[in-house]
Amino acid sequence: MITEMFQFNNHITSFLLFSMFFGSLTSASPNYNGIYCPNNITYEINNNTIFQTNLNVLLSSLLSNATQGSSSYTTAMGMGTSNAFNGLYLCRGDVSSKTCSECIAAVVTNITKLCPNKKESIIWYDECMLHYSNTYFNPLSIDPRLNLWDNKNISTLDVDNFNEMLLSFLGSLASHASNSESSMRFSTGEWNFTKEITVYGLAQCFPGVTNEQCEGCLVNASRTLVTCCEGKQGARALLAWCNIRYDLFQFYNTTETSESPPLFSTPPPSGNLLNQCYLWLNLPKALVCYCCYLNSEHNAQLMRTVFHILVL
Repeated sequence: MITEMFQFNNHITSFLLFSMFFGSLTSASPNYNGIYCPNNITYEINNNTIFQTNLNVLLSSLLSNATQGSSSYTTAMGMGTSNAFNGLYLCRGDVSSKTCSECIAAVVTNITKLCPNKKESIIWYDECMLHYSNTYFNPLSIDPRLNLWDNKNISTLDVDNFNEMLLSFLGSLASHASNSESSMRFSTGEWNFTKEITVYGLAQCFPGVTNEQCEGCLVNASRTLVTCCEGKQGARALLAWCNIRYDLFQFYNTTETSESPPLFSTPPPSGNLLNQCYLWLNLPKALVCYCCYLNSEHNAQLMRTVFHILVL
């Protein structure tokens, strides 16, 4: 069972989705996740056909670029008027151009059906997302957003340790995606929490944002997972400009992934682990993880410094 939570300007709606898993890589049709559809931002279609026309042209333009093989695109219609729209779409970095175009086709068909006569909306699928607005979504804002999580908890007694290290893992993905040398701000990776538990993660931003905006968006998104999804086996945060996700199975396609950071591994503790701290330093082409441990077995403080250099 998957739980879904929308966060729209401090107004939360929660409900359960049945017969749905976090994502299938083999599904013939795109997997719908949810839609942001504000109640207070509407227009009367009978009194504003120009608004509706601009929206239709914008959606058609986005779909046209998707069918031509673009994995992301942004455009605007009616600029300089009161009937202006801006919009964009983003396909997941590991899907094929065919899957991308099929997803955007589904989005364009469904977004105005699920959210009619609105001046702004965001729709999220596993394989893509699209948003349009007559204003502007702040890349660093966590609202509006959609959180999804698996109801099953992680099978470990040290949940606090898992949650702390999870943020570090997601932070490494955020840094790698935001500082990617390719045009696609996309990163996947895996982390061995224990011998039995491997965590897979994915982070992605819209290519039009800056490095700082991308990393800030992803870091803010990952922090929402601590609030909604503490100790869960899988969770994701879907925002207007970025998305981040982790799970205990490989939910992304490695054949289409352009680049991934090296394996993120957990250093083995010496004796009883009493304290663990992380300091992430953003260095050119590198990410340094500094870990310190206290050993209580000999009733003394034993500090070990372990450096993991993740060459980006």
